[in-house]
Amino acid sequence: MRAAAYNAARFLKHVHFLPSNRTIMRLRHLFALSLCLLTINSAQPQFLKKLGKELKKTIETELNKNKTDKKTTTERQNGTPENESAAKETPTVKLTGTTFEIVRITPDTKFMQIPKYASVSEMHDGIFSVTREDGRTAFFFEDGTMLFDYIWKKPTGALKGHGQFDNGVCLMQSTEKTGSKYPLAILYRDGRVKMLDPSYTMAQPFVDGLARLLKEESIANRTWVYVNTAGKEVFPALNEKQAPGFGEVKPLRDGLRPHFSYKDGKWGYIDRNGKIVIRPQFKEARTFSEGLAVVCVETNYVKRWGAIDKTGKFVIPATLEGYGKISDCRDGYISWVDWDNGSTVFFDKTGKKVKTYKSATPFLGGYALVKPLDDTSYSSFYTVVNTKFDSIRQSPIKLIDRNDQYPDGLPHGAGVYSISEGGGDPYVMTPDGQIVIRTWNTAENRSSFGHIGPYADNLRAKVDFYITQGADKRATHFSGFMDEHGQATLIYSSEAQTTISDPGGNLTYIPKPRPLPIEIPADTLIIERPIPVPIPYPITINWLSNDKPLGPTVTEKPKYTVTTAASPPEGGTVTGGGTFEYGDNVTVSASANKGWKLTGIDCNDPTANAENGSVTVNGKNLHFTARFIKKDTIEAVDKTLILAGAHRLVDHDDPEFSIPCTVYIEQDKDKALASPYGQQTYGFLTAIFDPNQEYNCPIFQKEDIVGNVQTKVFFTPMRISGTMADGATGKSYLIVDGGQFMLGGVNVEMNDPMMGLWLNFIMSYNGNQFATVSDCRYRIEMRDINAETGEFTLGQLERFSPSYGWLPSDDSRLRDKKKKSGFQLIPKADKDAPLPPEFFEGCRLSVSERRNDVLWTPPAQWFESASIFDKACKALGDTMNNLVTDYENFWNNPQ
Repeated sequence: MRAAAYNAARFLKHVHFLPSNRTIMRLRHLFALSLCLLTINSAQPQFLKKLGKELKKTIETELNKNKTDKKTTTERQNGTPENESAAKETPTVKLTGTTFEIVRITPDTKFMQIPKYASVSEMHDGIFSVTREDGRTAFFFEDGTMLFDYIWKKPTGALKGHGQFDNGVCLMQSTEKTGSKYPLAILYRDGRVKMLDPSYTMAQPFVDGLARLLKEESIANRTWVYVNTAGKEVFPALNEKQAPGFGEVKPLRDGLRPHFSYKDGKWGYIDRNGKIVIRPQFKEARTFSEGLAVVCVETNYVKRWGAIDKTGKFVIPATLEGYGKISDCRDGYISWVDWDNGSTVFFDKTGKKVKTYKSATPFLGGYALVKPLDDTSYSSFYTVVNTKFDSIRQSPIKLIDRNDQYPDGLPHGAGVYSISEGGGDPYVMTPDGQIVIRTWNTAENRSSFGHIGPYADNLRAKVDFYITQGADKRATHFSGFMDEHGQATLIYSSEAQTTISDPGGNLTYIPKPRPLPIEIPADTLIIERPIPVPIPYPITINWLSNDKPLGPTVTEKPKYTVTTAASPPEGGTVTGGGTFEYGDNVTVSASANKGWKLTGIDCNDPTANAENGSVTVNGKNLHFTARFIKKDTIEAVDKTLILAGAHRLVDHDDPEFSIPCTVYIEQDKDKALASPYGQQTYGFLTAIFDPNQEYNCPIFQKEDIVGNVQTKVFFTPMRISGTMADGATGKSYLIVDGGQFMLGGVNVEMNDPMMGLWLNFIMSYNGNQFATVSDCRYRIEMRDINAETGEFTLGQLERFSPSYGWLPSDDSRLRDKKKKSGFQLIPKADKDAPLPPEFFEGCRLSVSERRNDVLWTPPAQWFESASIFDKACKALGDTMNNLVTDYENFWNNPQ
């Protein structure tokens, strides 16, 4: 939950606020506080104190701003000059309770001139193209720097994709003849050019390192071949004579790529080495997604859709007919428009029909937009549902049209929707239905016309918008690219404008973000959000000079080194290093020594990572590191005993605040102790809290605002699975599994009803109704062991990572941090939040009598009804009885 909440809080900082009244101000503080609550790890006792500090800070800010607003209002009524700082604040922007960023030009925006009537492509791989009226094309980096001048044209033969870079390369055609032909060329993002043999004519563009070219050695000998990014022919077994059909190149996903056979006129699938894995047999074939691929079969000119797994077996039979659209598998579901019955059906990954709606989009980022079956109105709004099909909120969308251009019904990219309804009111919407960026007329405080295109992989979107300038409120049209904050990064125009005047709203902008001064994993992007700065109007336009493009530079292919290493060195061996040329395929392999296991192969360039360590050299020196984990020797416990010790969970920032508990162990050396974890276990370790004790913390009391937070605590016992000795450090450890810390009955009491309702809603949304048991394996250091009695002092917790071995239990590498677009707003509850390393630290366990107050479930009083309590107990018991840890799964599965 911590990582998800951080991303949400990070995006919140991207949105500007200036509420115009007390109610809107409270909404802002409540929303900011709600994200703060979600960020706090519920396994830490400092929860209450941090909650109090944050709420106090936000309310104090509100009171101070209210005083400032009243003072400013009085000054204006008395004819005194307005406060200078107030004149620079962001204008109020409000739409149905949603606050969003405005598309805007700032001093950081760059300007470039393009030829009149030229067309501009979307941005891919950080590069976009500009095509003149005569068809000649130039390429530019995202900052407007020219990569190649207008000396290229788009080749013929492809349905889409020409003129865009993919993984550092682009296939184009020269405007200069070689003999009687215009040769094809591979353009590289470093400025180099690889001219191809003139025998290559028609071409399908590069996708994930492959392009398909028509090689015309004679009129009667025309063959489709695959080439790699070095311009070398590959997969000769797939060479085919030209025949009717379009064999566009599709992406490589899950190790497989759709392949069109001209001989059969059908689609099949090949692996990364060009081997046919699923024979050509489909009328149409999509790329794999979440282990499934959507395919179409045709009989007697009737098309039927279904989905196959990686073996080619149908998971969803090809029985879905009609003209309706079918989606790829996302978030575990495939959706199909049942044209004949006027509905949209969702199937799970087993092929089971799970939900039917009148109309719906496929899932995106865990959410879908739906209309119920009984909704026949075109003016009603779509509802946002999660992957459990629970209704989340009403979206601003009234109409979707799943057509060939937008098979999902709405254009999207980088995990967000880009909406331009009828050419007006463009906005960016997160999958959960919230508007986060919008074109806006600041002078009239209303939505503006324009267009916003889908975001590309580098978080840039094409945008057209208007700025009202000057006393006559003249609307000036601008076109360019914007980032994920709504800031125009580059404006292009054929008109030589010199300045941009104040649009009348005194907008603010965000300077370029700075990396946090902390050490973070290489695959994690964390950005610190700077303070908004007023835009100093008027803005002087300095046009970029593009008279010296970067390329073409050289045609020779540079050499790049690939090095390998094992971590740790004694874990195994790694092969595959050497010197290679641009576009060469490199395969790095690793093998573990006896008693070790290979967990993965990392590359110093995250964009060069590929399955099984295989990568195409892309213009950088690459270093591959194979990670190995040594198998532990876990011993049985050697004593039957009962130990206990008084302990306090202390807030290290405020030692005066703590929560008392008793740490308690029951242990049996013969593995004869029965518990919910099984009839024969070594025993358990737990922290015993009084489940009926409410911990109360006054969080604010000032003027007319008073607040308190109350909660109870419970700990699910952990299973003892043995002991371990670390020969390298001489430390001894107790091995424990599962367990979890829980807050229950969290209640925020405010004399302001709106604040109280909102905060309690956020706590219930965060999902602390049921206790949980994680599948984690921990080890706890055993210090100062008394060999005779078995008494010892508990040290810090470490948690097993299937990728890195034993780590401090709150190490960031334990979290699965996939790259995201930065648009996620509200995270889901995290039921596997790790226990902090210091959870048990310092507790001395001494011989004790058996306790009769060990609880394996929260008390019944915590639940609203007996049926809910029974359900929670059964779910918890089933999980414990069937618990298999990630450690056991790791070592039990073959390498």
